[in-house]
Amino acid sequence: MGGLTTLAGALCYAELGSTRPDSGGEYGFLREPCGRRVALLFAWARRSVIQPGAIAAAAFVAGDYTNVLAPLGPYGPGL
Repeated sequence: MGGLTTLAGALCYAELGSTRPDSGGEYGFLREPCGRRVALLFAWARRSVIQPGAIAAAAFVAGDYTNVLAPLGPYGPGL
């Protein structure tokens, strides 16, 4: 189910990218239909909340797996 959802999202971004080839990515995709304020709010949220949260989650998982492969003792990830 997760793979199908990811595939659907990738196909949507491919369609948006081919119909709107100007630069700007998601900001550009939102700017025209929703306005500059919505696009700016999304860009701000993406930069300050969404992306750092994803990086923190990946770091947490990497720390757990590293601790399984090479136990780090007291320097390992907290529980």
